[in-house]
Amino acid sequence: MKYLTFEHDGKTSPGVLSGDIVVDIGAALVFVPLLFWFFRFIDRPPLEKVLFGCLIFFSASTQFFFGYIENYVLQFVFSTAFVMTGWLMLQRRLPMIVPILCFGIMTALHLGNLIFLPCLLVLIVPKLRGNRTHALIALGVTAVALPLFLLIVGFNPADFLRHLASGSVDFLHPFTTGGG
Repeated sequence: MKYLTFEHDGKTSPGVLSGDIVVDIGAALVFVPLLFWFFRFIDRPPLEKVLFGCLIFFSASTQFFFGYIENYVLQFVFSTAFVMTGWLMLQRRLPMIVPILCFGIMTALHLGNLIFLPCLLVLIVPKLRGNRTHALIALGVTAVALPLFLLIVGFNPADFLRHLASGSVDFLHPFTTGGG
């Protein structure tokens, strides 16, 4: 545990990256069992499962488990969980609420995940296509619950809009060109 601390004036204090290292290790400890769980449901030969698992695990995203800072580690875990649970939901192996919850958590971890909202609609609409009333209720509940969830976890729309309007380089401006 020495690498998680630093000494200052002869006293040991928590290191600056202590929390991030714990989050990285914890996320990896969630991610690996998640992969094994998911592949129990996939009907493919063992070699294909291993290769597909390696593709997911050894992709560039594994940099998150080796000291990357911020919420991106957990965001990756929940983004992968959203894809996996959505896949299993489409195969009727999981209830619809599971990928919806994964979507909500991954969006709370990083608002950029709102770009996957059409995927959520692709999961919900066909599932409830036979019953228009249930489909509209599910879409309505989702449309109210997701913003409410974001507000509960501390997302502030005014700050987001102010940041967006500031011309920050954090946002892609597809119709403007400028320096930088």
